[in-house]
Amino acid sequence: MGKEYLAQFDKAEETRVKEVVKGVSPEDLDIGQLFRSEVVHKTVNKGGGALLSGYNATVLPTVTMFHERTLLEICVLCGCVREPKVLEPYLERDLVIPILRSPYSSYSTAFVETLMRYPHISMAEERAFRFARIQLLEKIVVCPDCAKKRENLCLSSLEKLPVESAKRKELLKMLIGSAFLSLRPYPHPDYLVLNELMTSLKEKDLAVLDQLISFAETVGVFRTAQVYSAIPQVSMESLKEVEEVIGRSPDLKMRYDFTEIYDSVMRGLKLSYNPSIPLETYLDIVMPRRSKIQGIVSDAIQRSQPKSKVFLSNLQKEIEKVNREVESLKSSTRAKLLNFATNFVADNKSIIAGCIIGAGLGFAQFGLIGCGGGFLGGVGAKLLGTKAQITLPKEAKDIVQALHRAIEPGYEKLLSHYLSKRVNLVQVWKLQEKVQPK
Repeated sequence: MGKEYLAQFDKAEETRVKEVVKGVSPEDLDIGQLFRSEVVHKTVNKGGGALLSGYNATVLPTVTMFHERTLLEICVLCGCVREPKVLEPYLERDLVIPILRSPYSSYSTAFVETLMRYPHISMAEERAFRFARIQLLEKIVVCPDCAKKRENLCLSSLEKLPVESAKRKELLKMLIGSAFLSLRPYPHPDYLVLNELMTSLKEKDLAVLDQLISFAETVGVFRTAQVYSAIPQVSMESLKEVEEVIGRSPDLKMRYDFTEIYDSVMRGLKLSYNPSIPLETYLDIVMPRRSKIQGIVSDAIQRSQPKSKVFLSNLQKEIEKVNREVESLKSSTRAKLLNFATNFVADNKSIIAGCIIGAGLGFAQFGLIGCGGGFLGGVGAKLLGTKAQITLPKEAKDIVQALHRAIEPGYEKLLSHYLSKRVNLVQVWKLQEKVQPK
């Protein structure tokens, strides 16, 4: 798959999308025909997922933890384009749907080859869907030719700017192009920003230009979230721009998440992704326990009074308090003894695996109750392994994992009861044991 092939594929994709939207009003657009992937079609219809603008290796594990599926805008400069393997664990688990901001031919061939195996949204699909949905919402949009003239005027004015280096000028050119892309298809009142961009360039006001570029990017994120009925993930650093965008365009007022809040709680409780363990291992541990982790984090946030002015200070104190209690719990002699005594059910896979093998061979007496499990975990498992040459099939491994998940809640309640501690403290303790490298 070379660049020439990708360029031809881009043309074919553009042609396909144009045929779908040709002569069709926005309200009659069949998105089942527009999107090639059934998963994308269903996700867009359902809505309610997260929207993350740009790949962020630190933030993405946390975002996927709190949303069923994440729409991930990917530009050619995103790190996952250079290293597509970092995105595969999310794609394999159906946690992320990439949205391309450029044609296929603009990305590395390795990235496109990876992407083609999973549901995603092409640039042609994204533009057609965005245009149709925004037309439905706003009715008035600037024609593409007029917008292009404004962009050319901005780039012409840029050449006359007293910029200290050619590199800085090239960066500004790219940022202006990105700002125009973010505002497409230029509905009212978003298109008014185009005039402000032209004015700032004519007046050679670089400070205002930087603010307007940032403003345009924020508008773009909120418009994309609006058309996909998704929840934008917002950095606290961009709060000023967010408030300004909503102030100028009240129709863009929607729920948004401060990514740092969830991420800081996860990090504070030592439940966030640690690069010293494989990402696949981390996701395999936390995703089946997603609702449990959501409950722990939500509890910490609610205890910190999120609507108060001292929320962040309260949140820090709450995290420190939980950690102190968890550390105290870990060092408790009673907890260590009870943990050891009950781990044969919660953590010893060989015993449960032995029980499954025994049941499969008709050794009914070697059940999970009493000493049978212990026998199969030791002598019996050895006997079966050496004389029958039996290995645990994938289906049995899946059953083992399901058993672990089924046993875990009762196990945590048992610890909570005997240690007289809140169950979420026990959950934090046991989760930390799983996600922290040994």
